[in-house]
Amino acid sequence: MKRLFFFSLLCLLNLPLWAQKPVSIAEQKQMVGQIEKAVANLKTLQCDFRQVKHLSLLDGDMKSQGHMYYKGGDRLRWEYATPYKYCFVLNKDKVMMRGANDKLNVVDVRSSRLFQEITRIMMNSITGKCLSSKTDFSVTMYRHDGEWEARLVPQKKEMKRMFSLITLHIDVKTKMVIRVEMKETTGDTTMIYLENPRQNLPINDNVFGMK
Repeated sequence: MKRLFFFSLLCLLNLPLWAQKPVSIAEQKQMVGQIEKAVANLKTLQCDFRQVKHLSLLDGDMKSQGHMYYKGGDRLRWEYATPYKYCFVLNKDKVMMRGANDKLNVVDVRSSRLFQEITRIMMNSITGKCLSSKTDFSVTMYRHDGEWEARLVPQKKEMKRMFSLITLHIDVKTKMVIRVEMKETTGDTTMIYLENPRQNLPINDNVFGMK
């Protein structure tokens, strides 16, 4: 479940994998500043996503698709539509999860320090603060053919147990995420492609509930 939160968390920034040499410290600071400036006026965001998960113990890949909705700095909906249905919603201090069995699980974020950390990092990812926070990740930036690449190495023990490296791919023009790659400590890899982004369009508050 914690990994699933991170899959959505890091869906709001992106960059590429083939650059060989990192940018200078001054360039990295400038790039991060441009990303933060681009999302400063972001009120809502919705997009489709494709997820491809490679399991080290299996030959094939697991593929899924769905939709993501974000609003106002404290609301997020991450919903898988195919080949299975799964949805989780972050609404202020509450996390709601519902799977194919239609069972609803609700967690008060304030009751768990780990949930507080996860939700904080999720929102920091949307605003770009995760790229400048040295306590959560060690960040190295690269440039490559119309994309920027940010390689994030977790610094806190809880995240180190789950992920060895998170790579964000960001479109140079929009300064928004287009792809996320997560390498888990188990050897599994997850790629998430964000498609058809729509910014600052109205989203009904009912989207961030569970009926």
